[in-house]
Amino acid sequence: MAKQAENKPEKAGKNGVVPPREHRFKKGESGNPKGRPKGTGITDKLREIVFKDDGKVAEELADMARKAAMDGDYRFWNAITERLDGKVPDKIEGTGEVTIRLEYVGNDDTDTDEEATPGTT
Repeated sequence: MAKQAENKPEKAGKNGVVPPREHRFKKGESGNPKGRPKGTGITDKLREIVFKDDGKVAEELADMARKAAMDGDYRFWNAITERLDGKVPDKIEGTGEVTIRLEYVGNDDTDTDEEATPGTT
């Protein structure tokens, strides 16, 4: 029975060709050990563009983002800031009691202030 396992054909690689053992990746070894060279990613190129010319491009982008946000469109602002500064964590963890104050700002006479404690509605 052990002979059958030895004679078992190897799994075919790309296009049905199995590379010789000496040319195969070893377990735990990357095919690209040095990785992508530093400074060649899109974020690096974007930083180059945004921060050249004494920040003039950054000012123009900020102005465009402000105008879009004033019109209710925050996607441009989010895309630029997440690319340059990293995504803001969506969870804030801590210990102790937290009081949250909610204030409704509206045009009618039903404006009220409410205080909520986590775990209550």
